[in-house]
Amino acid sequence: KGAFSATDIRTLEAVAEELLKTWERTGYNRRLTDLIEASAPLSALLNTQSVLDEVAKITRRTLQARFVFVTLYDQDGSFTRISSAGYAPKLQDFLSRDLAVNSLLQNALEATKSFRVRDVRKYRYAPSITLDHNMLRGLIVVPIRLHGVSIGAILGFGKQGGVFFSEKDESLANLLTTQAAASLEGAWLFQEIRSVTTTTTALYQLSQIDTIEKAAQLIAETAYRLAKASTAGIVLFSNDEKGDIQTALEVTKEGVNFRKSVPLAFVEQTLKTGEPITLSGGEKSAHIYLPIQTSLRKYGVLWVEFTEVKQRASSQVQPLRSFADQTAIALERVMLLLDSRQKAIELKGAHSELENTYDQTLSALMMALDARDRETEGHSVRVSSTSYLLGKEFNLSKEQRQSLRRGSLLHDIGKIGISDTILNKAGELTDEEWGIMRQHPVIGRDIIKRIPFLQDAIPIVYAHHERWDGSGYPLGLRGTEIPLEARIFAVADIFDALTSIRPYREAISDQEALVHLQKEAGILVDPDVVAAFARLLEMGSVRGATLPIF
Repeated sequence: KGAFSATDIRTLEAVAEELLKTWERTGYNRRLTDLIEASAPLSALLNTQSVLDEVAKITRRTLQARFVFVTLYDQDGSFTRISSAGYAPKLQDFLSRDLAVNSLLQNALEATKSFRVRDVRKYRYAPSITLDHNMLRGLIVVPIRLHGVSIGAILGFGKQGGVFFSEKDESLANLLTTQAAASLEGAWLFQEIRSVTTTTTALYQLSQIDTIEKAAQLIAETAYRLAKASTAGIVLFSNDEKGDIQTALEVTKEGVNFRKSVPLAFVEQTLKTGEPITLSGGEKSAHIYLPIQTSLRKYGVLWVEFTEVKQRASSQVQPLRSFADQTAIALERVMLLLDSRQKAIELKGAHSELENTYDQTLSALMMALDARDRETEGHSVRVSSTSYLLGKEFNLSKEQRQSLRRGSLLHDIGKIGISDTILNKAGELTDEEWGIMRQHPVIGRDIIKRIPFLQDAIPIVYAHHERWDGSGYPLGLRGTEIPLEARIFAVADIFDALTSIRPYREAISDQEALVHLQKEAGILVDPDVVAAFARLLEMGSVRGATLPIF
């Protein structure tokens, strides 16, 4: 009598199991939130190595790994950039040496999706791996893929607080690599933009120069900066029958040195073949010789020297060849204007591509955030598309519609700051809980106001819960006091909510949702926006429309 029964024990075991699941889910959500916040600044990094360094740090923190190694499969087909986080000197030495034939890294690059290994010492692709201690034996490999192609890989070793990585770790790592790939592409685009800008500036300056010596110096200095070489040299010949050296110089970190002696044998061979020549001095040095010529004349030869081990001369041949060709045209002072216009178009296209990369990243992050709230999964993406279409009905410019789409996509980003106990509460919220929930527009505004390219999206994020009759929040704006973009969003938001399945009700039809919106026109929502939405729905534009891809 008075003893606990078997039912009591089973009850306690069930409670304990639920507590454990809640603990794990809370830990995952916390790491997801930390990942989103930590990944946001990646988009602002414009240097490839800086991106890799930050990715290594974020990966180690997010996956709670003991050691993380990141490598980039560079555009010339070799491993030229690496980064790591954590302390494992033996393991790092194993991963860093002879990267081109490292079977573990090659296997990571050939993978199309992430995978985990319980004991890397027994892994067939790492037969001679050296670990600093046994706690590093657990491995997670996540390829970094861009447009369906592997460009690098992240390797995490040893789970802190354990050894092995879980499916949740793999899920977080996959999200991180999406952001890493976008940031790397952004850094590459920035480098291309900077290269094009440097070249275009040099070509323009050439058109203003009146002496061959100044022209030669400008060409060599530009090549020195573009290739990040240890030395850049140039020789230009006269246009008479003798073809004597008209000017020759070299540029190093010490400055410009005019000279008469040049590597004549390689210069003559380059002029004769009309093709670049690459000479390797092993791991310590390499030279590239490039002809400066047009269909009318051979002007001379440009050469660069690399002495840093990590510098790969082969990756510089094509950019330098392009520069040399353009220089030859500039020396003739022909087609300069047309060439400059073409570069302007390329710059605009590169900027547009970079902007698309940012939008793809936002979409991926918000899908992850929507997944946190099981009732609204996919809601942000659908509403952003509908809002974009509605923006056309109000003659918004392409830029304004893009800002409207971004704001709609990010409207609930402030829920990052709302506790799961409130966000996913099964019953009704208390007054205190509603007070906290109503802060998410303010939190969202504070998050994105520090991101320059999202400034135009602030009105939607901050005012998407304002209502036409002034009953909304956080400011209680009324009528046209509410920004037009927020009024457009409100109609798209209500329509998607009504036509989507929720745990507490079934979805209603499109026409039933429209009738509801028309009843609320002039009360909760803008009557003009409802009328425009009705036209779109009648034309069949809301469902199945083909929208511009981010």
